Amino acid sequence: MKMIRYALAGLLLSLSSTSALAGQTWWIDDSGGAGIDFTDIQPAINAASAGDLLIVHPGTYSGFNLGKNLTIMGFNVNHTSVVNGTVTIANLTSPGRAVLTGLRLKAMNLNSNGAPVILDSIRINPAFAGTGVVTINNCFDVRMYQCNVTAPMGTAVAGSNGVEAVNSRLEVVDSYLAGAEGFYVGCSGDAGDGGSALWASNNSIISVFQTTCDGGPGGQTDGFCEWSDPYGGDGGDGIYLRGGSRAVIAGDATDTIMFGWEGWGDSFPIFTDGARGYGMALAGGSIARYSGVNMTSTLIQAGSLATLAVPADPYLERTGTLQAGRKQTFWIYGTPGDQVTFYLGRSPLVTIDGTQEMDNLVTHERAYTLGAIPATGRLKYEFTVPTFFPDGFSFYSQAEVTTSSGSRLTNSIPIVLRYL
Repeated sequence: MKMIRYALAGLLLSLSSTSALAGQTWWIDDSGGAGIDFTDIQPAINAASAGDLLIVHPGTYSGFNLGKNLTIMGFNVNHTSVVNGTVTIANLTSPGRAVLTGLRLKAMNLNSNGAPVILDSIRINPAFAGTGVVTINNCFDVRMYQCNVTAPMGTAVAGSNGVEAVNSRLEVVDSYLAGAEGFYVGCSGDAGDGGSALWASNNSIISVFQTTCDGGPGGQTDGFCEWSDPYGGDGGDGIYLRGGSRAVIAGDATDTIMFGWEGWGDSFPIFTDGARGYGMALAGGSIARYSGVNMTSTLIQAGSLATLAVPADPYLERTGTLQAGRKQTFWIYGTPGDQVTFYLGRSPLVTIDGTQEMDNLVTHERAYTLGAIPATGRLKYEFTVPTFFPDGFSFYSQAEVTTSSGSRLTNSIPIVLRYL
């Protein structure tokens, strides 16, 4: 263990000398004042250069457009830096990445990004939404870690989906996603259907670890409707895949992939409730592999396939405050006796390995051999972040579990040091 710690110290020292620590810090406060550079986020983005850090004080700010390699950080962990508008991240190019952490948003659009987008500790809870609260279109690498996305009641007949991914690669870890409740109606028409928590199409590649996905409930008829018989809305799905998309889903029994409940049709004399959704629904040649989670129900249409992984797929968890000087604890979950290698790297990447269910997602500046997973089914590893690391600095982790029949990779976890 001492050798591992010395090696980690060497990695951290080498990181401290890189250009990743050299960016300028810009302070944003909607109230202005001494030491404040800007009163809104967009002007700060316009002035900043690649690698800079933008720290946003508590307050309310306009939506913004981002197409640069920047880190934008809420001032504290209480998500009191509120963006009262749509955030669009578009046309990012490699090398580089965009990192958003500690913010509360209304809605987000990610479009045509060829570089990674990291969403760390983001809350997205709008008052209303359209077809999706987070839309991801043609993006190479999007990672959501410890995020909360709850779609509101639909403003049209159909409820909003929590997250929509089209022709994109998306990893969701230790998060909560929910679809919207369908729209309520009186006696003049049918209620709206609930939205899916996570909806993916067009050959999207999805990984969902330690995450609960709640389909939105169907809308209800507002009042007793004798003889007019409007229908309650159908419930949404926890995860819906179509168009040749594929997913890996793993965690434990506290992570629920939950159907949306049917809406009531308060009618007479016939029964007009909607239909219950599914925990997971697959269509159009989509494929899913799942293990460990509470999968409430499935719908697999012709040409699609769902597989229960045996043994369960391994996964990686992190605990501890993400701040310089604080201890970080990692847990690697897997089959007892399996050997674990833990990776730390400066950057996210996607290296496709056709022999693995999960791809390599982290540069391997350091690899640590941790030994075998004990009988408890989880292996612990700890380190303390050096005090000289600045706010907004990020690095990345992933683990590999080796069995008698081969190796399997876990999810990745971004480590973004936060201003508190």
